[in-house]
Amino acid sequence: KFGYFTQANLKHNFTLDKNYVRNTALEAARGGMVLLKNANNVLPIKKDVIKRIAVIGPNADPVVSGGGGSSFTTPLHPKSLLTAVKEIVGKNIEVSHHAGIFTGSPMPMNIWQDSPFYIYEGSNKVKGVKAEFYSGKDLVGKKLLEKIYPQVILENEQLWADKAIPKTNFSVRFTSYFTPKESSYFSLAGQGDDGYRILLDDIEVISVWRDQGPTTVKKEIFMNAGQEYKVVTEYYQAGGGALIYQGIKKAVLNSPPSAFKSAAIAVTKTADLVVLAVGFNPQTEGESYDRSFELPYQQSQFIKDITAEHDNVIVVLNAGGNVDMKPWINDIEALIMAWYPGQEGNQAIAEIIFGETNPSGKLPASFEVNIEDNPSYQHYFDDDNDKAVFYSEGLFMGYRYWDTAKIKPRYAFGYGLSYTQFSFNKLTTNQQRFTANETVNIGVTVKNTGELAGAEVIQVYVHDKKSRLVRPEKELKAFAKVWLEKGEQKTVTLSLDRDAFSYYDDETNQWVLEPGQFTILVGNASDNILLRESISIDE
Repeated sequence: KFGYFTQANLKHNFTLDKNYVRNTALEAARGGMVLLKNANNVLPIKKDVIKRIAVIGPNADPVVSGGGGSSFTTPLHPKSLLTAVKEIVGKNIEVSHHAGIFTGSPMPMNIWQDSPFYIYEGSNKVKGVKAEFYSGKDLVGKKLLEKIYPQVILENEQLWADKAIPKTNFSVRFTSYFTPKESSYFSLAGQGDDGYRILLDDIEVISVWRDQGPTTVKKEIFMNAGQEYKVVTEYYQAGGGALIYQGIKKAVLNSPPSAFKSAAIAVTKTADLVVLAVGFNPQTEGESYDRSFELPYQQSQFIKDITAEHDNVIVVLNAGGNVDMKPWINDIEALIMAWYPGQEGNQAIAEIIFGETNPSGKLPASFEVNIEDNPSYQHYFDDDNDKAVFYSEGLFMGYRYWDTAKIKPRYAFGYGLSYTQFSFNKLTTNQQRFTANETVNIGVTVKNTGELAGAEVIQVYVHDKKSRLVRPEKELKAFAKVWLEKGEQKTVTLSLDRDAFSYYDDETNQWVLEPGQFTILVGNASDNILLRESISIDE
């Protein structure tokens, strides 16, 4: 029935590339973008009032569609923000580009296979890499095995084929040498499952010494022709699969890294508008490790450098969550939170910038000003390295914490701007008193009072006026997204059952609905409640 007898691997030679799939991805990207800042309504940009646009930043081109780890998929039709903007504006507007920040060159072709490494046998140079195996992850104790590999492209059985090597919890030190034939920048790269680090002439240049899935890291280093460099890769395997790659090859560079910032600033000099694409990418944010709160590659300083030269800067941010915006948020005109939007994401961003799509996304998390403001900050980190942390937030996570905190987030849960305006005019319930098993039907009247069609998200929270146990100030219990044409008004109905008013009693190990007074709160963000209605629930 499923074809397993004729083709056991159903994904072999199978590619899902249909228009409906691409359209679904595009619609998801359009609806998921969050406009966080729009000073003086600078967005959307009118094409007839600008002649030149500079699209700069490390994430402008090539495409950044997803983060790293098992969530990453290779797009079938990747489109960078630069390409999307060019397509949107057409030939009547000049679009210039520069990355502005050197984040590394493209991975050279066959960097793993074209292994130039050698070792010494006496005074003779011999192609290959020496491997020394140890028990445990720390490369100490008795050496289990010494072996020569032609290159470091090793997985699973290739590492533990010898009986002396266990299938888990071992470490290896690979030693070799490399002499470049010309003076240039070279890409030194590694890939490992689990941790690894690479030392060049005994100086650590790459380090991802942690438990992880297959993770690739590359760094560009200037090397002198004829100079011999010692290359040491240290690796450990802590469980599951084993994989370690090592490679070096001449970097693919169009200009030296030191020239990037000045070249980007020069590009902005004659531009009417600067679109600055920054953030993280699959190499700097992924699963199994924590990325920094600060933007990588000194991007915050780069934003400041650009805003010092240009007054009309729109920032597009790729990240899986909040970042440190303090250094630059007051200097930019607009900020679009683009997340990792998939292969059609940059099309959606370009549409939003130029008004072909009205942004309607809302934040699924609260964005703090300082990382220290986050409720988990004081207990998240494993300072004593005992592999255990204490969860102390309890019920007060996310917006539930911020509702009670003296400090407030920069952007609250549920927040997101639009190019139009909405009014929440009326909140009704089907009755005022309910029994525990009756459904509370809510009617919310919303009107588009602006000049453009758009969508708004109605957010319904519940507040328990009196509870035997501690409860949050309010809890999100329902939401609905409604599309409204200019001037249109709709009444949207949402329903709340007994679960919306119940809490979990950890003393009796059951969900409890205590009779009493509740307040229905309706707004368009957790910190912007616009309508309220009180009800009572009897036994």
